[in-house]
Amino acid sequence: METIINNSVASLPFFSVVVPFKGNLEQVNNLIIHLERQKYPATHVEVILIDNGSDDPSDYPKSEKINLSFLSEQRYADSPYSARNRGIEAAAGDVVVFTDANSYPDSGWLQEAANMLIHSKCDLLAGAVKFSFGEKVTSAKIADSIISIQMKRSVLERKVAYTANLFVKKEVFSKTGLFEEGARSGGDVRFCKKADSEGYSITYCEKAVVFKEARSYGALFNKKIRTGRGYYYTWITEKRAGEKWYSNFLRVLKPQGFFALKAHDRITLSNIFLVWIIIYTARIAEQISFIREYYRNR
Repeated sequence: METIINNSVASLPFFSVVVPFKGNLEQVNNLIIHLERQKYPATHVEVILIDNGSDDPSDYPKSEKINLSFLSEQRYADSPYSARNRGIEAAAGDVVVFTDANSYPDSGWLQEAANMLIHSKCDLLAGAVKFSFGEKVTSAKIADSIISIQMKRSVLERKVAYTANLFVKKEVFSKTGLFEEGARSGGDVRFCKKADSEGYSITYCEKAVVFKEARSYGALFNKKIRTGRGYYYTWITEKRAGEKWYSNFLRVLKPQGFFALKAHDRITLSNIFLVWIIIYTARIAEQISFIREYYRNR
């Protein structure tokens, strides 16, 4: 192995990688292939995949290289957080690791996280999320990569992270409890806020990288509608005194400047305006979804 810590293999953390999925077995298989390529000792890794409501729950991928098991979440179908809870309950590891089925890790993912966990003494660790564009780069995919999962900023400014690439010491759950059952979006942020309030520390590791497939136009807007609903429940727990429900909506109405977009390496003169439009309308859609959830709960 390359720059693994100066510890014996026996003293390295045991990772339980927990991933919910729903029918996208081609993506699941790609994830498994990349987990098999990890530089970290396979003896210290288990992978728990939780079926979250597949139409045809059969023909699951297999592996002869890693400890792989499948569970199902039936009570709260379509809730990735309930699926993750089933994985946490079954996990034998010292550290529970979360990523998504439409993602795949760099070969040094677990190794770099182990280094940081041991040296930083943190309780939660968030890794970098980079976007994969596939064979066709579209304006929607570029927009998604710009506005989604700003992990480093979230950790440094809010002390929260996302289950796209999150490591949590198993002992943390004994005090914080699991994710909210039935939640569709935002459960990871609210969990991290609770962990922070209980005194647990979080840090960021740039070298622990997961690649995530950038979304199409329709998938991006569906995601923003879900996150808008989920953000309502986060907002009611962390809103500042005097903050109005429409504050974020008013902020979003002010368009982002073109100058900020030019820094992205895939922005060109031919696509910058369309990317700008998609980002602006996606953020508006997210806030409208938030407002609908606000009034639904009044």
